[in-house]
Amino acid sequence: MVYVRISILIMKILLKIKQIFGNLFIYTTWKDNDRYPAVVYHNKFVQKLSEISGYSIFRVHFWSFFAKRKKYFAGFYNGENQTGNVEIDELFSKGYLLKENFLNDDVHKKYSDIFQTEVDRYLNSDSFKRDERNQIRTSISFREYNMRDFELEFKKLLLPLVKDCYGEIKPTFRYELEVSKDGSDYESAFTKWHPDRLVPSLKSLYFPLGVDIAPFSYIQGSQIIDKDWLKISKFFRSIKNYELISKKTMVLKNEARLTLNEAHKAGIRELNNLLPNTFYLGAHHGLHRKKPFDAPGYRFHITVEFTYDYTKFSLIKDGLKGFISFNNSK
Repeated sequence: MVYVRISILIMKILLKIKQIFGNLFIYTTWKDNDRYPAVVYHNKFVQKLSEISGYSIFRVHFWSFFAKRKKYFAGFYNGENQTGNVEIDELFSKGYLLKENFLNDDVHKKYSDIFQTEVDRYLNSDSFKRDERNQIRTSISFREYNMRDFELEFKKLLLPLVKDCYGEIKPTFRYELEVSKDGSDYESAFTKWHPDRLVPSLKSLYFPLGVDIAPFSYIQGSQIIDKDWLKISKFFRSIKNYELISKKTMVLKNEARLTLNEAHKAGIRELNNLLPNTFYLGAHHGLHRKKPFDAPGYRFHITVEFTYDYTKFSLIKDGLKGFISFNNSK
């Protein structure tokens, strides 16, 4: 009996060691398929160990070594588009790209009517009216509709903007509605200034119905990974600024807020009054936030995730290919 207990204890210890090393070198357990360098490890012990040992800043430089050698990502270290695709110049100079009239008129008209119908159905529903919360963030289901034409058209237009970076993408569409009944908003980790990653990373949003209450804020210039960015990253890599809210998720503490310098303040861009059929592509290793509501209303947007298949291994492979190509050209 004692032998069995000892064996079980040894197995648990070995599994824990495997998990720790897996977190450090292979993946970070967060969300669906997050095998790309995150800002922090979603494990307090691992993150603390990383900071004490100096591994926290080492991993920034380690992953940047590979990212700098990938032609698409290289522009985020010097602010110049090096891909040859002029359509994404603004992504490197501003940190984000806005495209109006994104989908063709027929596709947009067909699906915007569907989106508006379902948004109105939710806002007029008894469950919404009975909900005592003043601020609501929820997903809207479109299962009863055939969304194939919309999603294929969107992918066709998105692909030329990101293919040089992520290859043949497999987009995941999240249809999201945010509502403020009284014009107030609660402060979440996403309404605070933050970067998503410690190496270049892109994210796209689409506003089929438009929006007149700023859904998003971005600090222009913060997309450049330089000495100033490294100083900022120190705040977001510090375990003292985080709390664990589940086994796999750490978020910024309520009192943890980045103090913006004058250059940051001057670079704030509020994405106000977006027209229907507007597309957004952002460099989300830069500072951004969901804009808190300051008036009653709602925002409907579609978050299009397309980076889950791009992992740490992809970054290493692309970085090494760029490194070999550069040396061969000498």
